Amino acid sequence: MKKYLKQFGVVLVVVLAVLVLLTVFRFVGADSTLTREVKKLWGVELPGGYGIAYRAATDTSMKEGGLRYHVLAYADESALAHWQDWGDGTQPARYAATCLEAAQEILTALNVPGGEWPDADQVWYTSTENGSELVIFYDEILTQLYLIESCK
Repeated sequence: MKKYLKQFGVVLVVVLAVLVLLTVFRFVGADSTLTREVKKLWGVELPGGYGIAYRAATDTSMKEGGLRYHVLAYADESALAHWQDWGDGTQPARYAATCLEAAQEILTALNVPGGEWPDADQVWYTSTENGSELVIFYDEILTQLYLIESCK
């Protein structure tokens, strides 16, 4: 009987260790490919320490043109502290409306459910080059960044 209890204990420890590792990977930026691609395509350096809460993309690569949407969840809001330099989210209404329009078009094309859409009042950054667009929203309460990309 002691043998079985010992084996059960070992299995339980292994399962718990795997669960802990999965949780840690979720919140330490396990998707470094995304970080590198965003830096290369847009010159924007994403803060580390995030987990992917939601993602959607077209089948094509961003180099060939495509659409991509990521919701990045941060366990520690201090990772986003240096992004405060981008502004306080109080962009002129016309600017916010332009970003929202671009974001809505992309999210609709990707069939993203409405519950996964960002709060439109918190636009942090937008970039348009050669018809390509990047819009980033920030939700301070949920500590999430929403990256919405369209490459042409």
